[in-house]
Amino acid sequence: MIRVLLPLDCSFVDDDVLKMVEQLMPHLESEVLLLRVIHAHTRDTLTEEKEKAQHCLHQAAERLRRQDLPVRMTTAEGEVAATIIRIAEEEKCGLIAMATHGHHSWERFLLGSVADVLRHRSSVPLLLVNAHKSKKS
Repeated sequence: MIRVLLPLDCSFVDDDVLKMVEQLMPHLESEVLLLRVIHAHTRDTLTEEKEKAQHCLHQAAERLRRQDLPVRMTTAEGEVAATIIRIAEEEKCGLIAMATHGHHSWERFLLGSVADVLRHRSSVPLLLVNAHKSKKS
């Protein structure tokens, strides 16, 4: 069985990677592990982010379960890229599937890129889905 780690950021980009997972997973014997990494600087922010994460994960899980896909959910706190790598290794994931915001190179330089860090540091294969820019609000 392949365990697929699906980190979500609870934004418009999640829809594109969820669509890809819905298309691919029925062809694989797999389990989807939904992950929301919480990176908060204050207790108030942490509480708010935990609530948002639970809501987001439950919605995504229900969507995938309607497709008869086995799903688990988890949250973790920390720096996003390092936490994704840690969870992928701890859970013995065979694939990390995630959406990207599709930043230009100068934006990546200024903002950093979780996908770029994963591409260079993770030993787990990575499936990146570039979110459609037209959905940004």
